[in-house]
Amino acid sequence: MIRIPMIGAGQSVLHLGAQLSNRLGVIAYEDKSIPFMRKQMHAWRVADSVVGIRSVEIPLPESTKNRDAIRERFIQSARELIDNHDAEIIVPMGVTMVPVQYAAQEFEKELRVPVMDALKTSIQTAEMLVRMGLTHSNKTYPRPPAN
Repeated sequence: MIRIPMIGAGQSVLHLGAQLSNRLGVIAYEDKSIPFMRKQMHAWRVADSVVGIRSVEIPLPESTKNRDAIRERFIQSARELIDNHDAEIIVPMGVTMVPVQYAAQEFEKELRVPVMDALKTSIQTAEMLVRMGLTHSNKTYPRPPAN
């Protein structure tokens, strides 16, 4: 078995966001995913940095055919988090939102706050770990027994 860094997009983008601000606004696809996201945020110890979570209320499988609606709802949800909850950075929780359908910079122009890119963050985190020769703890993430 190879021992390489396994990096989760959601975890890496929230940890980087929490290094940059303690006022993160999170955008999800659907309200029904928010309770699980909150649970994960607590497990990852970033929940205190999240000021609110909103959704675009469009399921992922329907996202490509509702591209304009996603953009409009994303801007509306992010604006509400910025104006009413003082979010300083927006974190889309879905790589098909950003960067697949929209570039973070496209939203940043309109919102005037940074918008994170979870795909870029997770790839570059993995690259950094490889360059540094680091991987997961053997105690926290033990290897399965050899057959």
